[in-house]
Amino acid sequence: MILNLQGINYTANGPNLLDNNCHHIAVVRQGSALRFYIDGVLTNQTTTAYSIVGGGDVRIGHDAGNPNATYFKGEIGEIRF
Repeated sequence: MILNLQGINYTANGPNLLDNNCHHIAVVRQGSALRFYIDGVLTNQTTTAYSIVGGGDVRIGHDAGNPNATYFKGEIGEIRF
């Protein structure tokens, strides 16, 4: 899982998500801390000066930084911002 902020990719790391099981993925920003959780387990944390809120595009299931990337093939059950 990748979150792209202002052209910088931040990755979740962690287990293989292509295992035919449902997974809960969360990205939390608190201050400058950016934390990635997969199935409730912290898989990566870093810091960023960039805001999640801004005027850029929001793409879910597609790499916004790579227009030639393929789209996610599966179901996304719920999204919250």
